[in-house]
Amino acid sequence: MLVRIFTAYPEYFQNNLTVSLLKNAMETGVWSLEIVNLRDFGDGKHKKIDDTTYGGGNGLVMRPDILESAICAKIPNAQQFLSLNPSENRLLCLTSPRGIQFSQKTASQIAKLDEINIICNRFEAVDERIIDKYNIREISIGNYVLLGGEVAVCVILEASLRLLPKFLKNNETVDEESFSKALNGKLEYPQYTKPQIWNEISVPSVLLDGNHQEIAKWRAENTREPEENDDIYK
Repeated sequence: MLVRIFTAYPEYFQNNLTVSLLKNAMETGVWSLEIVNLRDFGDGKHKKIDDTTYGGGNGLVMRPDILESAICAKIPNAQQFLSLNPSENRLLCLTSPRGIQFSQKTASQIAKLDEINIICNRFEAVDERIIDKYNIREISIGNYVLLGGEVAVCVILEASLRLLPKFLKNNETVDEESFSKALNGKLEYPQYTKPQIWNEISVPSVLLDGNHQEIAKWRAENTREPEENDDIYK
């Protein structure tokens, strides 16, 4: 998979996407990364990519002409996105609190793509005209506001890339985990490791007997629905 990121802060990704398993998978050709510095297409001496908001209000808005220049220069056949259904194996998207809620299902859909192009939202917003013209899909990682979309991009990519074939040495790891089909979309059962007794608390005895049928039954009984409560004090 080709990942192309459009950002005003390319240095943000120098370490975040090139460590551990992400680095290993990149080196073996499972995925590749291209960073596009939006300021290379900026206006004037200071390479501005944003301007004030029409109608007044706080904050600045990313300019559509700057984004279009970057998109057309870096994405081959970018005009394809002018169609409502450009291609099933390419995606042009934008991190935004207004977008669809990112989930394990979204990650699975992204993992099936050949190419994903992600614009990191910054400032107050992105000019709506560029979103409409290129049918840019907006994706949110939660009902809160960040300083910029770079953090959100890392979340989206880490959740999606790990689902790629050959990303993990043992792909069965993702077959039975939280939100998987094997668990009917529920959260994974509790996990335990050594020592067997810690602070006078023992690992559940059913996990020690070697009876795989009983272990499977216990695990099924101890999965639970995803938490809907967003109050950490409840």
